[in-house]
Amino acid sequence: VSLVQTGGTLVRSGVVYAVNGWLGSPTGNIIVESQGSAVLNISSNLTTTGVISGAGNIVKSGAATLSFFQPTTAFSGTYISLAGTTILDVNNMFGGNNPTDSFAAVDLEGSSILQINNGTVQTLRNLRGSANSQVQFTSAGSQLILPVDTGATYSFAGLFVDPSGTGILTKTGAGALSLAPTAGSNQLGQVQVLGG
Repeated sequence: VSLVQTGGTLVRSGVVYAVNGWLGSPTGNIIVESQGSAVLNISSNLTTTGVISGAGNIVKSGAATLSFFQPTTAFSGTYISLAGTTILDVNNMFGGNNPTDSFAAVDLEGSSILQINNGTVQTLRNLRGSANSQVQFTSAGSQLILPVDTGATYSFAGLFVDPSGTGILTKTGAGALSLAPTAGSNQLGQVQVLGG
């Protein structure tokens, strides 16, 4: 199927496969509950206008670029990129900065790229990535915050790329964060460790 609607898509359980991704705009909202997954094959570059929420999985496949412009404070699931580039263009795309907000995890597989643009601040519940994945800070002052709970250990095997030298990685919480790139050296303007 192709998702072409202005209302919304609700996935209560099981998997919805959007074979051609979203066609056209606007994309509408997507709610994925904890037992559900929405798999989106992005075959051409797309900018979303809807909001994602819920506790399930959003899976991006396809080599084209998916740009998010609508922030959420109610997505506590996992965003999984199997290929291509995902762009975060406004603050708090996968969770807000308030204690009551939900935060999503991000899993970058293969050579997937997550771009943090426009000097925005992003908070993720967890960040995982394969050796060939990248998190790119493409604009001055862009920041990624990773809260790690007590007793937890997060490990990211991909690369941080920061051409401007002004990106900020902030680790909070009493848990452990392991950065172990195997495909090169991390480029980070600033690393802040506020706990753990």
